[in-house]
Amino acid sequence: MIPLADENPLTGKDVVNHALIGGNIAVFIWMYMFAPQGAGNAIRQFGVIPCELISHCNLEQLRNIFLSMFMHGGLMHLLGNMWFLWIFGDNVEDRMGPLHYLLFYLLCGTAADAAHALSNPGSHIPTIGASGAISGVMSAYVLLYPKVKVKMALWYNVISLPAWVAIGQWFVWQLLAGTVLSNSTDHGVAWFAHVGGFLAGLILVYFFKQEKHITT
Repeated sequence: MIPLADENPLTGKDVVNHALIGGNIAVFIWMYMFAPQGAGNAIRQFGVIPCELISHCNLEQLRNIFLSMFMHGGLMHLLGNMWFLWIFGDNVEDRMGPLHYLLFYLLCGTAADAAHALSNPGSHIPTIGASGAISGVMSAYVLLYPKVKVKMALWYNVISLPAWVAIGQWFVWQLLAGTVLSNSTDHGVAWFAHVGGFLAGLILVYFFKQEKHITT
């Protein structure tokens, strides 16, 4: 199921969420149009490599954790992540405030990279993408707005589901994929980054939310 929209109007402006989307797009354009020696070299230079992060976590590795959140391996990778961020991120920022939301997003992305590295400590494959941080945004959305209806595309139909069902089924799939699919074949997806970011969001949301709205 693919989310199409949510029925959750804003009470303010989602400045940071727009900035994050713009930043991801800008980095994508740089990677594929201007990066020295091409996007592949940029990924190798700035992606998070689990074995290196585990063996010698230094300032360069910490820098790459941040930079890798804004890098994507292709147009569909970028569009998919930005679509989820567009739908769910605005309301989370609305509830947290811009600075709290930015810090929350970066911490969830960091937790996602840590979870992926710990689940694949011997991997030499660079990890990139915003999905770990966005997973944290989605879990925050579930806790802040569990009953808000989300319109989902299911084959050729559009159905409305409560956020806890719409996002909950997504998380179950990530967990199953990480424990089943990753043991049978390499799908090129950091499933446990999604799981780690989601779980981090469940915890961190309580430290960053502001009690200025009524949860619905």
